[in-house]
Amino acid sequence: MPKPRNAKEKILDCAEELVTKIGAANMTLDAIAERAGLSKGGLLYHFSTKDALLRAMVTRLLERFERLQEQVRGNLPDTPNRDLKAYVIASLEMNGVLHRFHIKKNVCTALLAAIANDPKLVTPIREYHRRRVNALARTALGFEKSAVIFFAAEGLTLHELLQVSPLSKKQRDQFIRFLLSMIDETN
Repeated sequence: MPKPRNAKEKILDCAEELVTKIGAANMTLDAIAERAGLSKGGLLYHFSTKDALLRAMVTRLLERFERLQEQVRGNLPDTPNRDLKAYVIASLEMNGVLHRFHIKKNVCTALLAAIANDPKLVTPIREYHRRRVNALARTALGFEKSAVIFFAAEGLTLHELLQVSPLSKKQRDQFIRFLLSMIDETN
């Protein structure tokens, strides 16, 4: 039996569905309340503004990513670069480039919604990436090689998310295999 959702989770789910369906610019609190089966007052009890809702969407996105990264990490052998490899695989999976863990939603729409509405709402993601980049210096590969791998994965992710990647599926798969093999070089 599925776990019952609390009101906040239901609101966030509905907001993600709407962002995916109609885009962030067209997402309104009224539409979310209607989709969630709540009054607007009920929605405002949990999220007083659209910005508060978008911040919660971004926070939930980061939490999901961290859980996925830990899941991936737990499935990898204990090697010096396991954290970097888990990050790359989780990032590609979370953004729909890989399909190993069967992520059903494009949760990155939450990030796009936040950026479209107000770039300062991505501050938690910016801080997370700052910590990730600082951690690259501590990998067995060293900062430079780890940074190349990190930013290559992020670039592929962004191109795929925006649906502007010129890569064929075969080329994308080759690129991903090459990135992962670079991580394994010093293991």
